[in-house]
Amino acid sequence: MANLIDQIKNNNSDLSTSEISGLLYILKNEKDLTNNSLVTLTGIPKETLRKFKQSISSLLVDMEGEKVLLSDEGFRVIADLELTPHLWSLAENFFSEDDGQKLKEVEEIKNKYSPKPKREYDQFLATSKTTFLKSKIMIEKGLVTGKSIAFIGDDDLNSLALASMSNSYKNITIFEIDSEIIKSIERCSKEMGFENIEVIKYDARENLDNRHLGRFDIVVFDPPYTKSGVTVFLQ
Repeated sequence: MANLIDQIKNNNSDLSTSEISGLLYILKNEKDLTNNSLVTLTGIPKETLRKFKQSISSLLVDMEGEKVLLSDEGFRVIADLELTPHLWSLAENFFSEDDGQKLKEVEEIKNKYSPKPKREYDQFLATSKTTFLKSKIMIEKGLVTGKSIAFIGDDDLNSLALASMSNSYKNITIFEIDSEIIKSIERCSKEMGFENIEVIKYDARENLDNRHLGRFDIVVFDPPYTKSGVTVFLQ
C-alpha cells in the first residue's frame, strides 16, 4: 500500500496520507458516488478532488464524468490494500442527542433565509448540521461569551446560527459582498430579535477600512477552497 499511496501523495500535496487512504476506502466501499457526493462525504474542495481523480485516472471508469467509479482494474489494484476510513470531521464529537432542538432552529433559519448560491462568488453552501456544529464548537471552546466576533463572508449564515444558539456574545459584525445575503441577515436579525448584529458590504479583495482594525476578538472566515482564495481572505 505504501508505494501506491506515496505515488498518489507525490501528485496531491494538499492531501495527507490518511486522507488519500480514506478516499480510496470510500471508492472501494461506496456505491453510486458522484463528484458532489464525494465533496459532501469528505469536505474536500472540488479542485483538490479533481487533482486526486486525475492522479488515479488509470483506476477510474471515467475521469471527466460526474460519477466517480473504480474500473475493474482499479478494484484489482486496491483489492488487497489495508485501507482504513479517515475521520473527515472532528465536529461530530461535539454533537449529542440533546442538540436536536437547536439544530432544528438552525435548519429553519437556513431554509427561510438562505439565498441560492451564486457561482460568481464561489458559494457552496454547508448543510444545516455543519453550520450548527461550527457554532457549537465556537461556544464549547469559549470563543463566544463577551467576544466581539467578525465573520468575513457568511453565505452559510453562521452568524445567525450562532445568535440563535447563544446571546452571550458582545457583538457580531458580518463583512459580506453579496447584497442578497446582507438583506437576508438583516431581515432575520430583525424578525428574530437578534441584538448587536451589524452587516457591512465588503469585498475581501479590497483593503479593510482602518476603523475596523483591532476591533475584534474572534475572526471567522470560510474562503474559496483554493490557495489564492485563502490568501486573499488572510490578507
